Amino acid sequence: MGATSSNPAEQISTAEDQSSTSNVQYLLGDLQKLAPSARKLFNLGKECLTTSVARLPFGNEPELKFQEATNLADLQDPDFRLFRPLKLTQPLYSGQTYVKWRSVRDVQNVYAFCAPVKTIIYIQPIDEFPEFIQKFCLTTKRLELTLFSLLQSFCQIYFSGFDSHVLPEVNIKDKQWQITSRHHSVTEQKQYLVGDFFPYLQRLMPSNGLCILGLTWTDLYPQDDLNFVLGESSTVHKSAIFCFGRYEPKGFDKETHRDIKEVDGLLIFKLLRIISHETCHLLGFQHCTFFHCAMNESNSIEEAITQPLFLCPVCLRKLQKCCGFNVLERYKVMAGFLQELQEQLPCEQFQSAVNWLQMCLQYLEEG
Repeated sequence: MGATSSNPAEQISTAEDQSSTSNVQYLLGDLQKLAPSARKLFNLGKECLTTSVARLPFGNEPELKFQEATNLADLQDPDFRLFRPLKLTQPLYSGQTYVKWRSVRDVQNVYAFCAPVKTIIYIQPIDEFPEFIQKFCLTTKRLELTLFSLLQSFCQIYFSGFDSHVLPEVNIKDKQWQITSRHHSVTEQKQYLVGDFFPYLQRLMPSNGLCILGLTWTDLYPQDDLNFVLGESSTVHKSAIFCFGRYEPKGFDKETHRDIKEVDGLLIFKLLRIISHETCHLLGFQHCTFFHCAMNESNSIEEAITQPLFLCPVCLRKLQKCCGFNVLERYKVMAGFLQELQEQLPCEQFQSAVNWLQMCLQYLEEG
């Protein structure tokens, strides 16, 4: 039989360690069968939570914005360079852990066992877009990308393992869709009610579709008593709808506000943020409460574009299970893609994302 400490303080410490380990195992699941690089990254997530969250009373973890989190070499603990836990306000198991998400997914897969495999993310342009959107073309080393094919390429990298296709544009009037609209009292601009799109989008999705993502030039709102939403999804309909966020009422000034007139880096980043966030919702992800993460909740465009483009270890674990990608290879391809965007459409957000990827790849490839 093993020896047992007679020191009460040591017994308490051991119990806390076991509780912390159990909590983190619940967050990320069994990592033994994963590739070494994936295990290394997910174990880093464990260490971050164990050392900086699980041992602290609720509310004592200092908050840190994502932009600050991309330059953390001066911190004493190098683990914080990549993943920064959120301020702890509830027990770790209260959020959507990997184990919680996996249990729901397994039940859904039982019902879908006899159905055809659905692996394609469809992007559906809705109504006409301005000429500068239609004529936009980004020339890379291999391809010439329109705005929609750029979004398609991003989806194929971010959700590596799934394919992505752009469907022909549809017109609301021609399709006779009954979409509620209004003119906002502050901006005086037209908005569509998001929920009205979901059934129509679902009907457009081909039989091999994993989900369908609608994109419209007209702004959106979620319900009568709310101002604006950049995008929203419906897991029931396997569909999402998002917009360019041209006239957000929050902070709107009629005298100084200007509509979008060109495709720049910030606009592309905003679209990549919303398309990745809403697609993850369609895969069953809830808002992340563990780390600064692409799946954090946001209440404005300004807040959304200051959040990371990348998933934390808990959410990445879910996505890796869905897609089956090699974590290291996915990051390498993503780094090349975003570096190309930063060179041609430079913005602070893309540079921050590239910096983060470089640190992440260095960590995964060293030693």
